[in-house]
Amino acid sequence: MMCPNSYFYQYHGTSHLLKGNDHVYCSKRLITTEPCTDCDAKGNPIHPGTGQKLQVETDYVSPTGGLEFTRTYRSTNGFFTSIATTYFVDNSLPAILTGGCYPGTFTDPAGIIHNYCFPYLTNNTQTYRLFTPEGRYLNFSGPANAIVAKADVNTQISQRINASGAIEWVIQNEDNSTSIYSAQGLLLRKTSLGGRPDISYSYSDAATSPSIAPRPGLLIRMSDEGGGTWTLAMASWPAC
Repeated sequence: MMCPNSYFYQYHGTSHLLKGNDHVYCSKRLITTEPCTDCDAKGNPIHPGTGQKLQVETDYVSPTGGLEFTRTYRSTNGFFTSIATTYFVDNSLPAILTGGCYPGTFTDPAGIIHNYCFPYLTNNTQTYRLFTPEGRYLNFSGPANAIVAKADVNTQISQRINASGAIEWVIQNEDNSTSIYSAQGLLLRKTSLGGRPDISYSYSDAATSPSIAPRPGLLIRMSDEGGGTWTLAMASWPAC
C-alpha cells in the first residue's frame, strides 16, 4: 500500500501478519478548523497572522440562473478545491470507505511521483468532518441527533431521512444557504437565499464512460431549476 506524501502508514490488528479483520491505512494530523472563510486576507491575498496564501479563481458564471464554478487555493492544502472536491465524512460508521477522497501524490519504490485520490476510511467515533468547497476543514462531534461544532464555527449539521428512506446530511452554512450531502458524503443540492435557484449535483457511476470520469463518485454535472446545466469531464482526475 502507498500513502500520500507527508502521510504515515498505520496498522490496526492483532499482529503484523494481515488477517481478514485487520486494517492498514494512511494517517496524518490535519490542520485545525479554520474559523473564517478568508480571515481578512490581504494583498495576493496572504493571511497576515499565519502567512497562508489564499487564491480564488472563478472559471464559470452563468449569465442566467445560479450556476457557478469557483476554485480556491489554500497553501495549507497545497491544491485547488471546489464543489468537485467537497465531501462530508460520518466517522460514526465502522471502517468503511467514503465517497470523498484526498487529492495527493505518492512516490513509488523507483522514486517516481504519481497523482492519486486517496479515499477516506471512517473510524467508528462520534465525529464528523466537512471539507468545504472553499477548502476549509470543519470538525464536529456528538450523537447524530445532537451534533455540535467548535465555538468559533457558525455552521450547523443535522441528519434526516429523505422521501426515499435514505440518510441525508443537512448543512446550514454561515451564509444561511443550505447544502445537502448524501450518506456517502457527496454534495447533492444547495439552496441559497436572495432568490438564486437551487443547484443540484450529479456524479459518475459504474455506467459512466471513462472519457467523462475514470471512476464512480466524481462530479460530472450541475443543474439549476431554470434548466441550466454545466457538465464536467474528469478523465485526467487521479483515480482511487
